[in-house]
Amino acid sequence: MDCIRTKLLIEGYDVSHHAGKYAVASLVKFSNQGPEKKLYKLYNIPALMQGMILDP
Repeated sequence: MDCIRTKLLIEGYDVSHHAGKYAVASLVKFSNQGPEKKLYKLYNIPALMQGMILDP
């Protein structure tokens, strides 16, 4: 029986702030095996960039 196995990778992003201060963003990843915690990332967003609108 021929089976095609595809590795599934789902990424989720969240951007938040704590009382209007210290904005952070996070990235989580899930695969066929479940959460890929070694690939999780946390980003600090500098105060300079907060409130900026980036045009493509």
